[in-house]
Amino acid sequence: MAERTPPRPEGARAYAVRDELGVFACTRGTRAVAASLGFDPAACDELAIVASELATNALRHGKGGVFDVGPVHDPALGLGVRLAAKDRGPPIRDLAKAMIDGSDDQGPLDPARVFGRRGIGAGLGAVVRLTHRFGVDQRDGEKVVWAERFLARGSARTRAATPYRGR
Repeated sequence: MAERTPPRPEGARAYAVRDELGVFACTRGTRAVAASLGFDPAACDELAIVASELATNALRHGKGGVFDVGPVHDPALGLGVRLAAKDRGPPIRDLAKAMIDGSDDQGPLDPARVFGRRGIGAGLGAVVRLTHRFGVDQRDGEKVVWAERFLARGSARTRAATPYRGR
């Protein structure tokens, strides 16, 4: 059975994602939460990239939504941070394709269209590379894209994330 979206962690901060300023607030808030949990400056920067990607996707594809960031604890992995973007935009048609750099959820991007779409199609792949766990939960016209990174497991760059998705 696929894992469902984890519940909002106690102490999580929520941000409205309505415009670019909302995306900025998400990245700034993520840096602050990560630093307060003990992540080093490089990890805080990587988590800010993850926050920017998740919030930007909620804005562009979901026409806005809500972004949560907060502590998470796993019995085996210890303390970490959880980031989640929730929107009511269209579902991700093919998550495996969307996670390939240079692609969207329908496959490879046409290089002639890359500049007009304000993105190169590398965002979800970056999220997976910079975190330890990643998931997408889509149901009832709502989508939650989330990621977790833990203090104890070292740099996200030294191992692959474990992607999985909810129903």
